[in-house]
Amino acid sequence: MPNNAERVRLAQELHDGIAQDLVAFGYSIDLLLGQADTPNNTRKDLRTLRFGITDLITKVRDEIFTLRNGAPLDFLTSLRTIADELFPDNTIIVEEIPLLSQIQSFELLRILTEVIRNASRHSGATRLEIIVEIINNIGVLHIKDNGSGGAAPNRIGYGIAGLYERTESLGGTITIETNATGTTVEIRIPLL
Repeated sequence: MPNNAERVRLAQELHDGIAQDLVAFGYSIDLLLGQADTPNNTRKDLRTLRFGITDLITKVRDEIFTLRNGAPLDFLTSLRTIADELFPDNTIIVEEIPLLSQIQSFELLRILTEVIRNASRHSGATRLEIIVEIINNIGVLHIKDNGSGGAAPNRIGYGIAGLYERTESLGGTITIETNATGTTVEIRIPLL
């Protein structure tokens, strides 16, 4: 679990690395937009790309702020925001709201963000169901999508490896089941 010094270091790395790279990339697009010989249809695409980069910069800055200030996370509100972003027709069923520490909330939301983005980007899912419950002082999250599958644990890439690493850092377990009709992820985290 990251302590305050580690969180500040991570915030510095985000600021000095990814955030600055995104800003520079945005400026490069601005230069292309400013060129007189840039075709109008290309300008439209560049503007769309520029708006997307601006949104990413805002998200990275929000992460930096959260890391630096340790702003309290409302787990359920954050979960709904993440799910609504990519799956407006999602279903979130909360039987009980887990009592999570600041670190647990932070790490678990990062795990869920990766799972939700994978469902959207890689499997072509159109529906997402998330169930949150507490069983014997264990926070249990079930995430199910209707995508094409393919998130097999034996096909470990950085994203899936990160899911396992983050879950294990919280003393938890993660199970991924996938087939042609979708993927189900179950995460179990002991509550403090």
